[in-house]
Amino acid sequence: MEIAPLNQIVKLNNKKIQGLFEIFFSGRTVATIEAYRTDFRIFISYLNERYSTGDFEEFLINLSRGEANQIVLGFKSYLLDKKLSPNTINRRLA
Repeated sequence: MEIAPLNQIVKLNNKKIQGLFEIFFSGRTVATIEAYRTDFRIFISYLNERYSTGDFEEFLINLSRGEANQIVLGFKSYLLDKKLSPNTINRRLA
């Protein structure tokens, strides 16, 4: 099982967010990181389609807890509408 080096993780402008990603992905396999990368791109696309975020990092950082919860619930609805498996939905929400 190949473990991906941290430098293969998505690069972000915000150092705090980058640090969170590095912790989350630490010790995960290349295949797992690729799956999460795809999920992350889908989430960013969802944000851009619905909220015209531009700089999604700043957009996410400035959300209140209520706004963040609303976005996640909307994203979950979006995924459910696509008839994805529960495992796929749960991974994409992770």
